[in-house]
Amino acid sequence: MDTDYSSSDEGFLMGIEQAFAVLEALPDPAFVLTRQGKYVAVFGGRDARYYHDGSGLVGLTIADIIKPEKADWFLAQIEQALASRQLLITEYELDGYDVKGLPDKGPAQPIWFEARIQALDFRVDGEPVVLWVASNISERRRYELKLKELGETDQLTGLYNRRKMERELTFQFEIFKRHSVPTSILIMDLDNLKHVNDTQGHHLGDGCY
Repeated sequence: MDTDYSSSDEGFLMGIEQAFAVLEALPDPAFVLTRQGKYVAVFGGRDARYYHDGSGLVGLTIADIIKPEKADWFLAQIEQALASRQLLITEYELDGYDVKGLPDKGPAQPIWFEARIQALDFRVDGEPVVLWVASNISERRRYELKLKELGETDQLTGLYNRRKMERELTFQFEIFKRHSVPTSILIMDLDNLKHVNDTQGHHLGDGCY
């Protein structure tokens, strides 16, 4: 028996189709996941620079593809989002050691993601679900680490600068007080370096390093 749709029904169906088209065009992948970590649906991920086709994940669980320790972390994030009903934003890394079925030697650099996780107002097969949007932030992460390195090291010697040294000394002293872990400080100086800088110039003094 054919169903007789009114013009409003047709508009509704067209709206649904357009919504799916928008989801499919998302540059970052969006996953609908159950509390137990089952992939119910996968949308987007059209930025081919960072993502592969994720449609094969549907029907699998996180535990099927991710090793136990990391899988437990994913499930904990899902549980937190479901409990809070608030948008949860967190960062995480994945490498070849985390994914089942890959060689033990993974990529030289881990892949970093920002996850935005939101509980949804419906259930699938009786289970609550979340929307998990993953954005590849590896380039941003490398940039941030480089800025941190520049802010903590001396440009000439590559050694830690005063700011980093003060933080490290405080940290090591706290460990010493708490656990009585032996700590040593080695101080080195170059004889007559000031005289070289004053008489021959800092450019020559830098060469002493």
